[in-house]
Amino acid sequence: MAYDLFGTREMTQAVLQLKPIGNFFRSVFFNRPAEEHNSLLIDIDIYKGQRKVAPYTKATSKSTPLARTQYKTGSFTIPYIKLSRSLEAVQTQLRGIGENIYSDKTPLQRANEQMAKDLAEIEEAIQRAEELQAAQAIVNAKITIKGETVDAEIDLLRDPLLTFTVAAADLWTAGTADIHQQLRTYARLVFSKSGFTPNMLIGGPAALDALFANAGVRSLLDNRRIVGGKIDTGATTTPPYPGARHYGDLAGFDIWEYSEMYLDDFDNLDKPMIPADSIVLASSGMRCVPHYGPIMDFGALVPLKRFAKSIEEQDPSVKTAIVQSAPAMINHDPDATAKIKVV
Repeated sequence: MAYDLFGTREMTQAVLQLKPIGNFFRSVFFNRPAEEHNSLLIDIDIYKGQRKVAPYTKATSKSTPLARTQYKTGSFTIPYIKLSRSLEAVQTQLRGIGENIYSDKTPLQRANEQMAKDLAEIEEAIQRAEELQAAQAIVNAKITIKGETVDAEIDLLRDPLLTFTVAAADLWTAGTADIHQQLRTYARLVFSKSGFTPNMLIGGPAALDALFANAGVRSLLDNRRIVGGKIDTGATTTPPYPGARHYGDLAGFDIWEYSEMYLDDFDNLDKPMIPADSIVLASSGMRCVPHYGPIMDFGALVPLKRFAKSIEEQDPSVKTAIVQSAPAMINHDPDATAKIKVV
């Protein structure tokens, strides 16, 4: 495109199509103080208590031995993140996004602004990784750790009976589905396995569409004599968490839809954090803890949420910002959740 040096033109505000960072799982569940570790390899003892009732005996009898409940030890390596962004000195001669063509900014000002933007983008990427970990810890009870040099999984050992697909006749798209009864049954199952009563239902779009369209749910909500819940499918209030929407309550559950996506680097596709056809039942009282390991850098060598530094190469002149973190979002009560494919 040729430019007319004698014509006039203006620079409008730059169009930045930035997607907000989802923080639903981190904010709602992983809001406890973080635990820090001086080793990347940590062990977690998992003790699942039993509902033992003290047996009766005669006052003159010997005491009855109470058997010990065995525990399992899970070991895993805390995932490590190290991101960088480089800026060449010659790039400071290029106009920044939205900068006036005849700007009087100095190259040093451009360099400082660009480095600040780079650090902000790196921080956003790490926050998305933490949110994905938190989602996987609750939805799947397994955290997938994949990168160019790592391929691992953190298994939180949820009871296999708490991950299932409903029978064909009970699918929420089927006219025979009694969703209200199903939810009561599923809540009892979670309680029997964990001792926690689930009070939150988080679903994908297709699952919640089927929930709201179900004739039985609609008739229950319309019943003035039995309060089964209150659902407002037309709520227009600003969501408290990007990608999440609260619709009300049903059968003792707070109903949430979470549509947050993440970009999978391996196939370059956007994928949902919760499958569209599934729901997750969870207890807000379960113990979800952010863990952070040590930074493997001589500038730190201690556990930190973030460690940032910059290095310079002299010929050619390049400045590189590096941010490191070792986060692990761990749900210590995995049996307080259930993942159910309902569509």
